[in-house]
Amino acid sequence: MNDKSKTIAVIILVALLAGGGAYSITKLNLTSPSSENSPVQDNTAEEDEKVVTSVEDVTKIDNQQIKNINGSEVELENGTKFKVSDPTKILCKMGDVISGYDEEKKSFVCTGENKETKQPETRYIYQPPIRDSILGDLLLYRFFTGNTFLNNNGYTSYRSNDNSIRTTTYRGNNGSEIKTSPISKPTITKPTSSSSKKSSSSSSSKSSGNSGHGGGFGSSTSSSS
Repeated sequence: MNDKSKTIAVIILVALLAGGGAYSITKLNLTSPSSENSPVQDNTAEEDEKVVTSVEDVTKIDNQQIKNINGSEVELENGTKFKVSDPTKILCKMGDVISGYDEEKKSFVCTGENKETKQPETRYIYQPPIRDSILGDLLLYRFFTGNTFLNNNGYTSYRSNDNSIRTTTYRGNNGSEIKTSPISKPTITKPTSSSSKKSSSSSSSKSSGNSGHGGGFGSSTSSSS
């Protein structure tokens, strides 16, 4: 084979290899899953129940007004009570509303009014998360467990004080919303594109914990250990 024939053979071989590589890449691109085109999966009935139960557990403390403080024990408007680890770090006052939990400060956040200036004021109750229901307060344990579940599953809370009614709406990544208040049970609303429930309906859970009448969850009780 002369030099000219060898050159032509090399060119043909390179072209074939390049074409095969491009074909392989195209096949990979066609078969690879695209996260942008993946549909948002709707919750199952069991998942919805877990979300609603978690919202109920959180609402037993969150968005509740403080009715009384006795040493390390805090009593809420719904009748429930819980004990914190250090009573000297309860800076919230009777009449304050618990408006969330600050992870960095490891404290419940309370909003109230400064009696002198009549301006809103933020105060705190220091309470690190409880990881064991046996060693800690059951109500606090259920709060932290429910709050962690909602955070880990993409539910974000939004507060509203329309007409002096305190409501909190938890919105999930799948478009569902759970709305609750200190005087009503959580109601879940499905996105309009959902293949299951599409309208707001009251959802009950099989929570085994006790809670107060103010939150619409049963009779008044203390859950402190």
